[in-house]
Amino acid sequence: MALPTILLREFQTDSISDWVPGKLAQTYQVWLPVRCCQLEALSFGILNRDSKQWSVHFHLEDGVCEGKALPLLWNNAAYFDESCLQAGKLHLFAHFEPVEAPRTHSSIPRTGSMAPSTSVNTESTRPPTHSSSATMVDEIELELPLNSQKWRSPNKPLTLPRKHKHAKIRDLSSGSDSEGSGETQFLMSPSDQGAELEDEDHNDSAQHNPASFKTPQLPPDATADQHWIDFEAAVASNAPFGQYGYRANWDDVSKGHRTRVAHARMINGIYGIPAPVACDLCAKKGLTCRIYHPNLK
Repeated sequence: MALPTILLREFQTDSISDWVPGKLAQTYQVWLPVRCCQLEALSFGILNRDSKQWSVHFHLEDGVCEGKALPLLWNNAAYFDESCLQAGKLHLFAHFEPVEAPRTHSSIPRTGSMAPSTSVNTESTRPPTHSSSATMVDEIELELPLNSQKWRSPNKPLTLPRKHKHAKIRDLSSGSDSEGSGETQFLMSPSDQGAELEDEDHNDSAQHNPASFKTPQLPPDATADQHWIDFEAAVASNAPFGQYGYRANWDDVSKGHRTRVAHARMINGIYGIPAPVACDLCAKKGLTCRIYHPNLK
């Protein structure tokens, strides 16, 4: 359906609403630097607010701060329904609030239900643990595929490296859930598509014949916009019981871990393909090494 015009105005102000085409704000927010429409970024830019100093949520009515718009429903075009429109336009009020100063680690209370692995330190300088495939998330630095790889133009040939950087193996099967840790492993290996290996413990990457590998076509419905809708839905909700990525302790895991699970679910589905060169650990374990499709842009 044709997306309606958005009339954007700051909450509880008498300013004139700004006219925004609906197609420029199909998604609520994104976390990775890829081409994607995002409502939050538009609001910060149009209304001249610094995202480091302000947070923002949205109302469909001005006046009282209640009934804010939800990202998951926005991404699924729920608010573009006729019941939310006035004369075919969506009136949206951006409510900015100052960002609170972050609490230090020592000030965050720890409870018996909080396990150490639910806090992921992405800046750790500690080398990855190679003792087994059961390495937990708090013991490694995870490189997400959209962050760690450079997208290749479909007009350029796909070059296959002779060495492949060590990728972390995790198992998303429901049987691998660790209730004590609050985290899980991924059977998927979000490959970084061929960064040179510097870790001497993992220098025996699997070899493939470049001439024998052909990149499969991206399905017609696997668009960038649809990927973000599916991805944010996967971050917000657990996979159905018995399906890939299901977590019995979903409510207890961290947001960062949910994001990684969501990426694995996307790579396992229509947005991923088998890696042309398997990473070392996948080759050793006999696992299927998958990456995002290089033409997903």
